[in-house]
Amino acid sequence: IDERRIEIEDPKKIKINENDLSTLKETLNILLNGKIGDKLRTAQDITENKGDAALWLEKMVIFVRNELDQNNNIKYLNFLKELQKTYKVIKSTNVSHRTALENLFLSF
Repeated sequence: IDERRIEIEDPKKIKINENDLSTLKETLNILLNGKIGDKLRTAQDITENKGDAALWLEKMVIFVRNELDQNNNIKYLNFLKELQKTYKVIKSTNVSHRTALENLFLSF
């Protein structure tokens, strides 16, 4: 197993509906092309409910992997790598989820 690639416990259990797809696509656009304030607001919105950050990261990883299959965009690849690093940090440490997401989002 590639150590850099996260293994989602059971990808089939993670349901991504049409509403999620549209939200993930919009969020990805904000993160890759948006203003700093929009990125920070996105991190705040995601982390309002405890536990949502890891689930959101899992959904975004699945979404970005699918986007990479359709479009070999280097931005998507770099973002996926950073998503995976942030996911590992959130799952294995006691880091503030909001701080971890803000750090991820501001790196793009």
